[in-house]
Amino acid sequence: MESVLNTLQLNSRTYFGVCWLKLTEIAEQSNVSKSTVRRVLKEFNDEGLISVHSQIDTKRGGKSANVYVLNCMN
Repeated sequence: MESVLNTLQLNSRTYFGVCWLKLTEIAEQSNVSKSTVRRVLKEFNDEGLISVHSQIDTKRGGKSANVYVLNCMN
């Protein structure tokens, strides 16, 4: 859980506390599986540590990387 949170935190440099990475990128940088990332992100969201916002790619259509707002950094 800590490695996933650290990955989100380290990738929130453009806007403090806001990160947008694909699930695969979070898994690779955290050295865990995608299913572990899904489980951890769900737990964080349920506990209120993060807020998850979906994005839609208007140019290509379909979903884009989610935006994760780290509430624990505020």
